[in-house]
Amino acid sequence: MQEIYIQDGKEEWQTITQAAKCFGRTRQALESLIKRGIIQSKQMGLKNIMHVHVPTLQMYYSSKSNNNSNQNDNKNVSNISLHLDLIATKSDNKRLADLVARLEIELDTLKRDYSEERKYNKELQSEILKLSKELQSILNKDSGLMGWIKTKVKQ
Repeated sequence: MQEIYIQDGKEEWQTITQAAKCFGRTRQALESLIKRGIIQSKQMGLKNIMHVHVPTLQMYYSSKSNNNSNQNDNKNVSNISLHLDLIATKSDNKRLADLVARLEIELDTLKRDYSEERKYNKELQSEILKLSKELQSILNKDSGLMGWIKTKVKQ
């Protein structure tokens, strides 16, 4: 696209239509900026056509793109922060999952040990019952040592 600048001292000026084409904006958008006093303008030439001051227009749109890039940078920083938080959370979850797995293994081991202890206790109880029955039968018999003790006590 061909750009035509009108020199007025050191400043460059373009018609609103030319500037709109150059900056990829509409004529109405530039007129709005002129009305709000954001960019400079003046009527020039034989037909008093409205011209805009190109450097002020460039500064306005470059500052606007810097703000957008700052917002994008902030979004990028925010996204990186969220990504790091996600990685940390996944790491924490992995550690917790490992801990739960180890605790489940320990619990299974304790259950097995408890079950074995119960079996052993039942075996001991049956042995004690057998012994108590044998002792009772020994005490009830009149033969052997108990018989001799009973006879001595009666005398």
